[in-house]
Amino acid sequence: MTEVTTRKTRMPMVSPVLLRPHTLSATTPAVAVAGERVRRVVQGELDIDRAAQLQPDLFHDLLHSIAGLDLDLMAVTFCDCSGLNLLLRLHRQAVRQGKTLVISAMSPAVARILDLTRTRAVLVPEAIGAYLADTAPPTRAAVVASRAGQD
Repeated sequence: MTEVTTRKTRMPMVSPVLLRPHTLSATTPAVAVAGERVRRVVQGELDIDRAAQLQPDLFHDLLHSIAGLDLDLMAVTFCDCSGLNLLLRLHRQAVRQGKTLVISAMSPAVARILDLTRTRAVLVPEAIGAYLADTAPPTRAAVVASRAGQD
């Protein structure tokens, strides 16, 4: 195991390969949805420790799904940047595999971090359409109408 030295502390650097799978006590077992997607419910805190515990199982679920992974995060009571990073890594891996990662339900804690970081549109299907509508350039008809009102 290699070590990373900082000014104040020394801490071991753990390779993702060395992470041990955890028991699923804080999540429900993965359930196939419509034969193509895997659905998982995550409960409790989604912080640095929990993200490290969940990562092997979630990446396994994604790998063994046909179309992708659906996450129900309604029972997540706390989510920090480590939890967000896990979600974004899962999304990136899903794209590489030609699959999707979808947050099908989320708690206020998850919604808050997604909104603060403007990542909701990446992970939540309903938000994608709203985001595109808000950021789309104005249509020609809208520009003509606004100019007509200025005259």
